[in-house]
Amino acid sequence: MISPNIKELILFMLCMFFVTTRGVGQNQTIQGKVLDKSNGESIIGAVVVLYPSKSGGVTNTEGYFSFITKEQDHKEIRVQCMGYDSKTIPFNQIKNGSIQVELSPSTQEIGEVKVTGAQRTMTLRNAQVSAHTISPKQIENLPSLAGEKDIIKAIQMLPGVSGGSEGSSSLIVRGGSPDQNLFLIDNVPVYNASHVLGLFSIFTPEAIRNVDFYKGGFSAEYGGRLSSVVDISMKEGNRDHITGDISIGTISSKGLIEGPINGGKGAFMFTGRRTYIDLLMQPFIKNYNNKNANSGTKEDTKFTSYFYDMTGKITYSIAPNTKAYFSIYKGTDQFGVNNKSTKSNEFGEEKSSLDMNINWGNLTSSLRLNQIHSSRWYSNLTVYSSMYEYLTKMSSEEDINTTIENNKIEYKSNFKNNYTSKVTDWGLKYDSRLLLSASNKIKWGMSGVYHQFTPGKNVTTTTDESGTKSNIQGTLDTNTKEGAAFIEWETDPNYRWKLKMGLRYAIYQAKDKLFQYYEPRVAIRYLASDFVSLKASYSLMNQPIHLLSQNNFALGTSIWVPATVKIPPSNCQQFTVGALVQLSPSVSFSIEGWAKKMTNQIDFKYGVFESSEHWEDEVTRGDGRAYGMDVLLKKDMGKTTGWIAYTLSRNERNFAALNNGNWFPYRYDRTHDFSLVLQHKFSKNIEFGANYILSSGYPITIPTSYYTTTEGSVGLIVPKMNNKRMKLYHRLDCSISFHKDRKRGRRTWTFGAYNVYARKNPYNYTTSITKPTDGSPSTISITEYSLFSIIPSITYRFNFK
Repeated sequence: MISPNIKELILFMLCMFFVTTRGVGQNQTIQGKVLDKSNGESIIGAVVVLYPSKSGGVTNTEGYFSFITKEQDHKEIRVQCMGYDSKTIPFNQIKNGSIQVELSPSTQEIGEVKVTGAQRTMTLRNAQVSAHTISPKQIENLPSLAGEKDIIKAIQMLPGVSGGSEGSSSLIVRGGSPDQNLFLIDNVPVYNASHVLGLFSIFTPEAIRNVDFYKGGFSAEYGGRLSSVVDISMKEGNRDHITGDISIGTISSKGLIEGPINGGKGAFMFTGRRTYIDLLMQPFIKNYNNKNANSGTKEDTKFTSYFYDMTGKITYSIAPNTKAYFSIYKGTDQFGVNNKSTKSNEFGEEKSSLDMNINWGNLTSSLRLNQIHSSRWYSNLTVYSSMYEYLTKMSSEEDINTTIENNKIEYKSNFKNNYTSKVTDWGLKYDSRLLLSASNKIKWGMSGVYHQFTPGKNVTTTTDESGTKSNIQGTLDTNTKEGAAFIEWETDPNYRWKLKMGLRYAIYQAKDKLFQYYEPRVAIRYLASDFVSLKASYSLMNQPIHLLSQNNFALGTSIWVPATVKIPPSNCQQFTVGALVQLSPSVSFSIEGWAKKMTNQIDFKYGVFESSEHWEDEVTRGDGRAYGMDVLLKKDMGKTTGWIAYTLSRNERNFAALNNGNWFPYRYDRTHDFSLVLQHKFSKNIEFGANYILSSGYPITIPTSYYTTTEGSVGLIVPKMNNKRMKLYHRLDCSISFHKDRKRGRRTWTFGAYNVYARKNPYNYTTSITKPTDGSPSTISITEYSLFSIIPSITYRFNFK
């Protein structure tokens, strides 16, 4: 049954559509593609402006643009994109309203890049609110932990966004939690976006072409998460010639190769990355084994700890207007310890072994068909799969052969334990865009996903003299289905106003229960002047899956579970208002106020996750509320670039089973969050980068008093949840890069330091009761733990021509 409010929204959209499409008159469609001249790859976000009418458009993820203009005496068309030389083409060279433009990478070393008033106005006229686009160049120049360039760390520096604990690659967006972010690799959702307990993200920067980040004002095509969307487009590959890139760093090495297929009709791209922490640890392990050998025990210990990523993509033009894409990603974290011990004494010999392996990772693949049906209409059809798996394998053996009081004793035992948690998606997506008139665009689509969940399966096998015993515990496999259909309409009633309205209908089936919900999306923009744009938006989102994790950072051990009748999908409504001011061609200022209302949030009743078998009984449902203000001052052209970001916010939760039913600060509440990103180009061959972060500490629960029982034991008293805060967090990171052109390519040395002044930022707190021996009253002791001091890094990189 459609609610009255939804009916009113649909009726309003239809009325506005007929009003704004009347009287279109004689129009002309201009379409085309913008390519990188150096490699033939399509360029995202290029601005195409027609003069003197100043009408135009922006290229999409395929480098395609299309816009409608009234027929008049056009003179020229100008194409511009940051990082490329602009190009002006006489209008009479446009044949049948279609053109292909090739832009050359900019050769300017220092100085401002010229930006026309029309291009500046194009940015201001966009109705999208709370959105950011991050280029590979911005990622490349950011200082990072251990020299590992990281797109997630770059996003954490934006207003309204913070990380989890120290060094974490989690995203906490506008009062959300780590599981409320939708990560897409070439339109495929990814469940686990981090490596090494959350310290590094899975995305290799060298393979990335473009990143679009949305924290509000969501398009109707996105759904399934509450807080943000990270839409990552991978490189298509060089259609002109084979090129490559290798990088050797402090803890990892990586490489990229790309080139043409069939004379440029297609292209391929492949990247690989692997860390070598386990190799660096070998001298210490060898020393440990030698020390034990001297004590009479023969030890053979092997240590494994690394992660790797592999990304591949093939692009092929089947026909002039039809292109196919195949993408695949595989990433795995591996941690293992293997120990064999032999102890000899006068009575005999004792042998034992312990083998433990933990690994987790993602495997995604997709096949997408992009088709341009006409100058005004194009579509995408995508088939994909996505899998995340966490595995723990542990086994131990004991072999005792000894003699005690002339009695020969032989004993053998074997223990094995395997734990598995897994989620697999099989999905189908279709989306289409249609340019109705010069002031009207419409897009629509549908999708379906089949989820297979194994929340947790534990198999234990014990073998001894009495025989073999097996025990299986855990939640049974659960299969769920999810579907959605959306439509979105964008209109410009006049030069000042732009309206974007969308509706998403989603269904989710868990066993015999069918959840269905309507998600309206509205965005409006008013162009107050050629330099000032005012914007507002509303969005409603639902999330039919939950992440069970008792930590404030991303762990491989976190478990994805489906929504159920008892624990239904989460819900969030977000309101945003803001202003964008273009202070100069290269400097912009934006401010946004936002508020979120959340329902069906979950948390653990007792603060600890004990069993995936009965997880529904261990969590409690509640509400959330968050509100704040985001400020961003950004300079994106010239020899000095970067931004200053500040967020003032409040993030609270309410659960009937927690804190006596009272509202309390959520574990990710951060009142003040300030960040500075600076990048400076001294010359063609020397670049400098710096990040600075200053923010309030996260809330923590600390006991304030204790009690003593009649038996003499002591207990802690906590008056309310999250009653204290960690101390202030601040950190400075710096890096400097030296480039040099060689005959076969370009060489780069990068020297960096994470946490330059070795600030001991809090990572965790523990409490204990100290009972003096002299009989004086016991005291509560609080111990603070830090994770990182200063971490220097050095990276060598060579980019082959």
